[in-house]
Amino acid sequence: MAVEGVAAARADYEQAAALARQAGSATYLAAALRGLGDIALLEGRPDEAERHYTDALARFDPHAMRSVGNRARTLVGLGRIAHLRGDLPAALEFHRRAAETAVSMGAFPEPARPLEALAGVAFAEGDAAAAAVLLGAAVTLRGTPTPPGTETSALTGHVRQALGGRSYECAYARGLAMSRARALLQAGVSEQVITASPLYTLFGESL
Repeated sequence: MAVEGVAAARADYEQAAALARQAGSATYLAAALRGLGDIALLEGRPDEAERHYTDALARFDPHAMRSVGNRARTLVGLGRIAHLRGDLPAALEFHRRAAETAVSMGAFPEPARPLEALAGVAFAEGDAAAAAVLLGAAVTLRGTPTPPGTETSALTGHVRQALGGRSYECAYARGLAMSRARALLQAGVSEQVITASPLYTLFGESL
């Protein structure tokens, strides 16, 4: 995102936060704080991002469908911060919780985000093949290819370079061939959560 775009997005989220406070809306305030956390993380201020994310997470109604996407993205943000700090086990847990949050409320294709983040963790752990599988599985969940110019597309380039083109394509294809239910298992979402999801019966898939 261009510098001007980041500044404009920050101003929009700050205005949204102010309006939400005036209206007394915890849900909208939490969403604005999540956005401010994303901006702070993008600009290289993980401590500030963590404060925004933690504040947002405390304000979301865990039972409200309208906030589930923002809750999942907040958890992904916290996972990215843990990753930056080198705490890969904590990053894995945040991303798993993000996927589980989205799945439990039937919010698709939101679980694709934590799968992409998990691919980054796998690559950081030195397992480029697992990263490629997760990148393919994320596309399965999203239903569309990875957009260019994103953090995920940059990761894809690094993974491809590490494995070599042919090995990358084979591993990526394994993820792409997974059912959505199997892709969610790859993210660490439990079978119990998957089968209880409101959308599971619409998949027409078996584990």
